Amino acid sequence: MKNSNVTSLTNIFFILNIPTIKCTKAMHEFESSQSILEMPVEYTDEAGILLKQIHSTLVKVKTLTEERNNFVALITHDL
Repeated sequence: MKNSNVTSLTNIFFILNIPTIKCTKAMHEFESSQSILEMPVEYTDEAGILLKQIHSTLVKVKTLTEERNNFVALITHDL
């Protein structure tokens, strides 16, 4: 295989993995700091749908965590 073909295949592989890379970065960011990165919305294939679902799930987890913390604070305040 020629060197240019290998380079082309590497570039194609990288481009196809961009949604996965962005998803991984968003998950690490949420895990470490509870911040939610904006996910790309331009992808309409399965990877794009997965990105949207992951973003939605992270938002729900953060909201539920905040609600739980507020509830615990309210309960412990009344004690």
